[in-house]
Amino acid sequence: MATSGSFDFVVDRDDLITEALQQCGRLGDHESPSANQLSSCGRTLNMLIKAWQADGLQLWLRKTYSFTHTSGTESYTFGPSGTGGSERFNQVLYAWRQNSDGVDVPLRILSQQEYLDLSDKDTVGVTTAIHYDPQLSLGVLYVWPTGEASNTDTINIIGQRPLYDFDAASDDADIPQEWYLALMFHLAWAVTGKYGVELDRARDLEKKALYWKDHAEAYDVEYPTSVKFMPDMSRQQ
Repeated sequence: MATSGSFDFVVDRDDLITEALQQCGRLGDHESPSANQLSSCGRTLNMLIKAWQADGLQLWLRKTYSFTHTSGTESYTFGPSGTGGSERFNQVLYAWRQNSDGVDVPLRILSQQEYLDLSDKDTVGVTTAIHYDPQLSLGVLYVWPTGEASNTDTINIIGQRPLYDFDAASDDADIPQEWYLALMFHLAWAVTGKYGVELDRARDLEKKALYWKDHAEAYDVEYPTSVKFMPDMSRQQ
């Protein structure tokens, strides 16, 4: 038998809601969610993915941003019409500066307190550190020092962007395929209260939701690229 040769399967907002309500026993095989169910479950689904962002650093949400570092500029905004990038992100994970010779130099990431403690924030000189303030609509990246007068350096950061919302019925899930079951079962579990799902079924949905989320998180791991060898001390005399 021939295989499809493809791996582009996706689910959208209404797919997830339909599957979740079927798991709850509130939809039959050939039934579709009502407009009220789609609206209510869609709201819960968006709240759920926002809550997931607090769980940890999912690898697929990491994105690299690069922008030209202008001498004397203390801060750059990230978001719609941002001076650093058009997409806001939740936090900075890594940062480095690249000079005109292509040499990369790591930058220190300062906490808010460390940045506030700097007495002269507009100091001109080679940038060695940054601080990121994740505001609601625009994130603000502060650099210190603010760059040399003849600066042509590029600032590079790896940040964690937010999960995209489900704004429309046809919006695809902004997660890898390995997370589809986890999201669907978590949605089913999350709406058991509003649809009066019996206790035994609700507990079963909870177990499945937690199982598939653990399964997906085990897949979402950045494996180390180096191996460390240690001597067998038990053989030492």
